[in-house]
Amino acid sequence: TTPEQISDLQEADRRFSIQDWSAYFFAQRLKALLLTGDKRLRNKAEAVGIETHGLLWILDELLAGAFLSPVNAHGLL
Repeated sequence: TTPEQISDLQEADRRFSIQDWSAYFFAQRLKALLLTGDKRLRNKAEAVGIETHGLLWILDELLAGAFLSPVNAHGLL
């Protein structure tokens, strides 16, 4: 079952938190992108083909879709 699978991942590599492993697990399982600011987690995910992005990508997407103004984006940095 899912909780046990995530626990198994953490037991195999304790450098990542249970929350990190949960995000990794579901991104892989659902073929979804992974949002993280953690370089080690990003590298691990990308090594198995998971698309990853961070906070700046989110801001870029919000700006591109006109959901956020440049002034407001600047205030969030």
